[in-house]
Amino acid sequence: MDVVALVELGYQWTGGRVNQVRLQDLDAPTPCTRWDVRALLNHLVGAVGFLAKVAAGEPSAPDAHGWTRIDFIGSDPAAAFAGAAERALAAWRTPGAMDRQCVMPFGVEPGRRVAQRGLTDAVVHGWDLSRAIGENADIPDELAEPLWDIDQALVDDSLRGGPFAPPVPFTGGTMSDRLMAFLGRQP
Repeated sequence: MDVVALVELGYQWTGGRVNQVRLQDLDAPTPCTRWDVRALLNHLVGAVGFLAKVAAGEPSAPDAHGWTRIDFIGSDPAAAFAGAAERALAAWRTPGAMDRQCVMPFGVEPGRRVAQRGLTDAVVHGWDLSRAIGENADIPDELAEPLWDIDQALVDDSLRGGPFAPPVPFTGGTMSDRLMAFLGRQP
């Protein structure tokens, strides 16, 4: 599957999770122990919005954790996420975006790799969000399987202890469970 189609599928799946959030859920804890649902959503919308700018070739050096202190979601998290996802997809669909050298806070990477990073971030936080609000968090196989392949190359020891915890033991289950255990979440 091409990267843009995969990003679109990931945003659709995550958007479905965001659509289930009620305003009374915003203070609930999440698997990201330093964030409640509001902070997680602000990070998610901020990250997708940032990547839309990166995909369009705009240089930026954001503080990803600072996004949790900015109110991107207001009183309508679903609309905020949908708008950010729409802008990001439009940017990724632009001819040449996958091959563009993108300026990230940690260096320069090809657009394809940046899109893959953004996809992983969006889907992982969609899973976190589902767990936080008590909804089904299983990532469908058509998304979890390609993410497994992507993340085997993407998530190395340099990202452990930062964006990702060390892997947790995987004792069986779905592809979603296997992926999330690799990414440091307890399935």
